Amino acid sequence: MYARVLPRVLIDMKNDILLDHLTSAVREQLPAGRNLATTLSELLCIGREAAYRRLRGEVPFTFSEAVTIAEKMNISLDTVACNSREDTIPFFYTALSFSDTSDKNYELFKRNIIAYERAQHDPDSELGIAMNMIPLTFTAKHFHLTRLRCYKWTYQHEGRENMIPYKNLTLPDRFFLLGERYARAVEGMKTTCIILDPMIFRYLFNDIRYFADAGLLLPDEKEKIREELFLLLDEMERAAMNGRYDSGNPLHLYISNTNFESTYSYTVYKHGSVSCLSIFTLNVLASVDPVMFSMIREWILSLKRLSTLISEAGEMPRRIFFKEQRELIGQL
Repeated sequence: MYARVLPRVLIDMKNDILLDHLTSAVREQLPAGRNLATTLSELLCIGREAAYRRLRGEVPFTFSEAVTIAEKMNISLDTVACNSREDTIPFFYTALSFSDTSDKNYELFKRNIIAYERAQHDPDSELGIAMNMIPLTFTAKHFHLTRLRCYKWTYQHEGRENMIPYKNLTLPDRFFLLGERYARAVEGMKTTCIILDPMIFRYLFNDIRYFADAGLLLPDEKEKIREELFLLLDEMERAAMNGRYDSGNPLHLYISNTNFESTYSYTVYKHGSVSCLSIFTLNVLASVDPVMFSMIREWILSLKRLSTLISEAGEMPRRIFFKEQRELIGQL
């Protein structure tokens, strides 16, 4: 979902700043090895030489061309036009609708995954997250935990009067496949720092209890979720103990001593940087603005002072944390 700026803002793309912002935004969306000029020539139905002239600034992009690029590459023209304004920080909103099975519905999700996959080739790629929910990197590997998160989103968006029981929620296979691909892509980042809200399992525990008490989650379904949670705890503890994902890339896992009101993240690699705020359970507000990136990165890094490292070092805090979570899940 993107906002468009007025035509006069982009009417003259000879402006070096606007041209740089547009081409940089396109590059961030391209798979590794994909040629920028070739992509633009295909998007705009122009020759490669005409595309190169635009990239060199010899011929300006028209507003119509900029709109075409933005629509087909899922780029916000607000970001392109307003990045140079100190009083404006543009965001774009990414959302999934589980009732929409069209390819377009999953395109943004796939583009986010592609960005992480490209970052794997950068030895300095870095991901930082402060989370108030169990990381998707771990839940995406489990059918019922993934389904439960989607069910909560559906419950909140559809309203109780139109709510179906958990057993009737149907998700396309490609959603689960994309989730697993996302998990692999994130584990491919060269350095990852995750700071967890100490109540993440309590929050999920409360969700499960609520749906069960409302008669929307059957006892056998709750038991399957419970079993997957024990498996997830084993996987998280193993990753924390080793200080690495199964991919071999470092994982610095912290437990915060304070709670978070939302989930914040930043990603940086050689092709650019992005900062994100999670909203509505599964949706994201993202920005490529460098000021917002710096603010979120500094905020996440500052949380380390309020947190306990449980990966590699911190053996006793790690044991206590996972013991408490297993005892909690055992009460389901």
